[in-house]
Amino acid sequence: MAGFEFRNPVFEWPEKMTAGTYLWIWNADKIPPHIGISRGQNYFSLTYRNCEIQKSVSGMVRKAKRAEIPLVLVAINDWEFTRDFTSVYQQYDTAKAGGPTCLEPIKELFGLQSTVNQLADLLREIENREQLKQVFAVNLGIDFCAIPDYSIAEIMSRIELLHETKRTKS
Repeated sequence: MAGFEFRNPVFEWPEKMTAGTYLWIWNADKIPPHIGISRGQNYFSLTYRNCEIQKSVSGMVRKAKRAEIPLVLVAINDWEFTRDFTSVYQQYDTAKAGGPTCLEPIKELFGLQSTVNQLADLLREIENREQLKQVFAVNLGIDFCAIPDYSIAEIMSRIELLHETKRTKS
C-alpha cells in the first residue's frame, strides 16, 4: 500500500490547461482515484466504460466544474515521451478487474512499466526525476494534501463493482 503526499498544492485551476501535460487524478480523495492524462488540448483515459482518446480538455474541465468532482492536476515538466499518446491508447478497450487499469497506458507513455505498480509509485518517479512542475487541487478542501493509501486489490474490486453496476443497468 502506498499513498503520496503533495507539497504545496495550489487550490485553483491552472491558467493554461491546454499548454502542457497534466496528470488528472479524479476523485482524488477516494479509494481508489481514477487517472487520465492530457497533452495540449487532448485528454486520454482508460475507464471501465471505454477508452477516451483525444477528448477535449476544455470539455473535461467543464465536466469537473459542473459536477464539482474532487480533482488533482499534476503539471508535468518537459518529460520526453517517446510514444504518441493516441497510438498508446488505441491499444486498449476498457479497464478490467485483473487489468488493464487506468494506470497501464500512462505507465507505458512514461516508459515506466517495470517500476510503477500504483499511482503513488508514478508520482514518486515523476518527483524523483524533478519533473513534477506544480500540483493543482480543485473541488477539494484546503486541508487536502495526499492521495490515500490503497491496495491493488482495492483497485480491482472497484473496477469489478463498476462493471457489475454497468451490467445491472443494461
